[in-house]
Amino acid sequence: MKTEEAATALTIEKPLPVKPDKSAIFAAVRDNFLRSHLAADSTGRGEPTTKSGINEREEETISSPPSIITRAGAPETFSGMPLEVNWAITKMCNYTCSYCFGQDKLDRSRFTSLPYLKKAVDHIAELHRDTVRFTFGGGEPTTHPDLGELIEYAHRIFGKRLESVLVISNGSRNQKLYETLARNAEIDRVRFNISLHTEFMELDHIISLVKLLSHKIPLSLNLMFNPLKKEFCRTIHQKLCVLRSAYPFTLHVIFIRKRPKFARLDDRYVPQDIEWQKQAMEEFEKVAVNGPQIPYPTQRGYSGAPFWNYADPSCPYKKMEGTDRDIMFVEGNFNFKGMYCIPGSSLVCIDPDGTVYGARACPQASILYNIFQENPYRHNDFIRPVRCTSPNCGCSTNDQLPKFLSSEEAEDFAEMYRFRQAKRMAE
Repeated sequence: MKTEEAATALTIEKPLPVKPDKSAIFAAVRDNFLRSHLAADSTGRGEPTTKSGINEREEETISSPPSIITRAGAPETFSGMPLEVNWAITKMCNYTCSYCFGQDKLDRSRFTSLPYLKKAVDHIAELHRDTVRFTFGGGEPTTHPDLGELIEYAHRIFGKRLESVLVISNGSRNQKLYETLARNAEIDRVRFNISLHTEFMELDHIISLVKLLSHKIPLSLNLMFNPLKKEFCRTIHQKLCVLRSAYPFTLHVIFIRKRPKFARLDDRYVPQDIEWQKQAMEEFEKVAVNGPQIPYPTQRGYSGAPFWNYADPSCPYKKMEGTDRDIMFVEGNFNFKGMYCIPGSSLVCIDPDGTVYGARACPQASILYNIFQENPYRHNDFIRPVRCTSPNCGCSTNDQLPKFLSSEEAEDFAEMYRFRQAKRMAE
């Protein structure tokens, strides 16, 4: 496939034949996503039409940096891009970590009842997306008494279209609860992400959970690198490296972000901490290579999505796969300020009260609807371009959202998504 066609295929389902124009080949490679060619599909009903690219004279006047991000996020087409449902099922938690945003005191009378939760699942099912993921977070989602039944309901409704269910927990609950959640669905769909919060965690309990779960379901540990407990974090890391030689799990050392926007690292970190994080991850990976292999398929992620690079016209995009997100964050590779993001396209975020957004913790994605009451995708403004105003995104779940340097391309992409989503809902 020609370079121009290969780049175009990342953003449209069926690229139309392009007339050869040798004088514009370099321009097409270098500026393909800036002037994206969205074409009508085979039905030709109401799709955005193909737009002309920049001409040779304009190309001569363009002066681009040697390396610049012009597109980021999920590269898949509408049909192939999974819909991520990021659901803060509660903001109540049994921990009160000093750096956290979801630490309301537990009050069992405040949990949303199961009929409302099922209604949200029904609205998501109406979208008829080919692939759906659920991530349950909080607060501490395992404190919700209906979490297990909600997971079962999602499996019944979506069937094979449900790619995975991820439960993000602090790992503090009893072993029986986690084992029950793991048995609630097919073994290749339920995943646990356990965050290790050093102000409250019990390391022996976490180790027992790893021994119980790691051979049964995909298990990932996030060691929150607390600036106040650096030595304890290093001790935990060493013990987990020893544990990894016998049990299959993944580990990430996570930097604490500064409140309230969580778009900057905590000021208490020093350069030596950054270097230790890199070394810690490398050390764990070396142990993992010689330890038992993860027996489950890895979930497709978005931190490995293409980032456009002008430096080498023969390689129009590069992938960031295999690179730790926190390291990329520190090095400035997640700076999308000024780019246009498409909330709602591949991500829907739900708060405990049913308030729904197209992105998590994003001040620009402020269109509010309540998914317990209505389907937000019946409103055209739920999928819309917004311009990023932050030097870094405060939540990693937004990484998957398509992002464009060109406002024109972003508008076209959003229009395509709105049309195709409406078409799916009408079928």
